[in-house]
Amino acid sequence: MMTAFHSAQDVIGGYLFSEKHYPEPTDVAEIPLIPGDQLVIVPLDLNEYRSREQQTKKVKVTVTIPEGLRDEARERHIVLSHVLTEGLRRELAND
Repeated sequence: MMTAFHSAQDVIGGYLFSEKHYPEPTDVAEIPLIPGDQLVIVPLDLNEYRSREQQTKKVKVTVTIPEGLRDEARERHIVLSHVLTEGLRRELAND
């Protein structure tokens, strides 16, 4: 449940972060629910979200790797930026 909750916060934060004008809030009493549905309020501190997004802003870097590794990664649909990012996170966590 917590994963879904955090995912909801991320989706809402991403939407609001990219908007210049926010939508009008909907009165919760006006939201139609199907029997068995449950309304969940997802709190979000947009200032905290903005701060976190700025810390995780993506930047382009150039790296050099052996051609054979690049070709094999392409064949296996491996995203090199993801591998590099996760490897750096693990390396930095070990320090």
